[in-house]
Amino acid sequence: MIEVARPEPLVGQTRSISRDGTDVKALVEEYCVVTSGLVDLFDRGDLIKEIDDWSSSMTIQPKDIGQAVFYLVLAIGSQERNEAQAETWFTDGQDVLMKNMCNSMNVATVQGFTLVAVYMLRAFQPNGAYLYFCKSSLLSRCPN
Repeated sequence: MIEVARPEPLVGQTRSISRDGTDVKALVEEYCVVTSGLVDLFDRGDLIKEIDDWSSSMTIQPKDIGQAVFYLVLAIGSQERNEAQAETWFTDGQDVLMKNMCNSMNVATVQGFTLVAVYMLRAFQPNGAYLYFCKSSLLSRCPN
């Protein structure tokens, strides 16, 4: 089995976490297309509305599990178009999930770890994807 290593960020490279509304809608549509038949984590209409509201919000929000889920949706949606931006969103979403994993055990946590697994599968990293999928499976069985 071949596992593709994740690219290391270049020294001095800035991480751009943009939330341009027009691009966000296209990325959510792309996410829906590439995950169709693989995972069904969201109602499509609700996801588009929630992520559109979040992306158009001009306030800087504290990083929470919900925001991590949105970053992971955008990362999966942009894997084909812009791998560097996808990796930035993925890394940020994954970091937020790991920091808040013990504080917030809810549906968004399970969705987040499942999205990490989907991203890694699409990035040809099946071993890492399996570990995150197992983690999301265990979290879904934990009582709140």
